[in-house]
Amino acid sequence: MFGCLRGWGGQFAAWWPGQGLWGGAMMIGILVLIGVGVFFLARYLPKREGDGNDTLGILKRRYARGEIGRDDFEAIRKTLDERS
Repeated sequence: MFGCLRGWGGQFAAWWPGQGLWGGAMMIGILVLIGVGVFFLARYLPKREGDGNDTLGILKRRYARGEIGRDDFEAIRKTLDERS
């Protein structure tokens, strides 16, 4: 059944885990590549803003961009604090 995977002496091919130095090195290399791929996907995929319940964060970002003034910021923040 697995005749294509068998080498000399009926052993599995060298890439099979635990079959010699090259098999182990290849397995480690594959795991490292998978780990690097997961790292870069997690790092560089766009981050979600959340579910929209972060009202204070939205307020701070609007103030930082200059969309609202300091008086408006303080008034809205006080309103949010009272509701919490």
